[in-house]
Amino acid sequence: TIRHGGMVLMMACLLSACSTTRQERSAKAVSSLREVRELLAQGEGKVGELQKTTAALQKAGPDDLRKAYDQFDSAAKELRAVASDTTSQAAAMRKRAKDYFSAWEKEVGQINNVELRNLSPERRSLLNQDFVRIQSAMHALEKAYVAYEQGLADTERFLGNDLTRVGSDLVKPYLDKLGHKASTVLAASEETRAAITRLEHVLAPR
Repeated sequence: TIRHGGMVLMMACLLSACSTTRQERSAKAVSSLREVRELLAQGEGKVGELQKTTAALQKAGPDDLRKAYDQFDSAAKELRAVASDTTSQAAAMRKRAKDYFSAWEKEVGQINNVELRNLSPERRSLLNQDFVRIQSAMHALEKAYVAYEQGLADTERFLGNDLTRVGSDLVKPYLDKLGHKASTVLAASEETRAAITRLEHVLAPR
């Protein structure tokens, strides 16, 4: 990774007519990656909190059902807010990645030295592969979130119309399924966050 990062930094100096401009683009890319990574970590925390309220809802007695349901509903809303922010930041990250590579390709065309010019496509391809891995992981995460949120919404609607001990008992198997879906979300989020962290180390100047 250190060698990879060093090569990227060297290429940044070689390819840029104004190194500050290139460094600024790298800084923006790293900043965008960091924002997504931090939101992913927040989302993982919200999933954990939501699962605690799910467990409490399963155990709640008749007198505590309303309180347990309200906590569950509130935690679900908080998770949705973080998920929405993550989606927005991921879109910004994709745009900055596209801008990053477009600018790189344009600058390569201005290099007169053939050997230096030929070095760039390989390095750019390796970095692009890192971005592609992140996009693949993000796609899996978004898919897992959709399934989880659908399960949450169905559970909220059901209990919202039948917040009784009987209704709570009937929905228990579906609450268990929510736990499995939450685990899928967490695994996908952790994988995405790890991929982002690796690319941050590559792009960050040091």
